[in-house]
Amino acid sequence: MSQMATGQTSTAGLPGLRTAREAKLLTQIELAERSGVNRSTISDLEVGSRNAQFRTIRHLASALDVSPQDLVATPARRAVRADRSGRRSS
Repeated sequence: MSQMATGQTSTAGLPGLRTAREAKLLTQIELAERSGVNRSTISDLEVGSRNAQFRTIRHLASALDVSPQDLVATPARRAVRADRSGRRSS
């Protein structure tokens, strides 16, 4: 069984978290309240100093109304996904 399926550590930091949070005009505190994830955990994930568990990624993605892949993907990978879906990348 994969680490993602068991809810174990999946990735270091979340490259897309800050971008998604700021796009929704949320502070870390507001995102913490919406997602149930501790504000210090959100901060650590944004700077890449903490590993993210899959369930944490799901809670954050749900609170931000984005896919978990949007939080995990680097900006370059998000641009490639957007190009493939027919949307323009920035």
